[in-house]
Amino acid sequence: MSVSVLLVEDKERTRQQILAELAPLKLSVTIAKDGLDGLRQAQLTVFDMVLTDHKMPVMDGFALLKNL
Repeated sequence: MSVSVLLVEDKERTRQQILAELAPLKLSVTIAKDGLDGLRQAQLTVFDMVLTDHKMPVMDGFALLKNL
């Protein structure tokens, strides 16, 4: 069984760096580009873990976690 992760990060370069670090762990990673996108993703799928940036446009990481 694979561990599902929601990665919420607005900067493409940072997302790619995190994905590169997670790759050896063979996780199932879903990407969201801001907190609102992350909230929508979390409403559609149950994730084992959420990795989120705290400073993002639209909805920051703190607001995302409150809403989750």
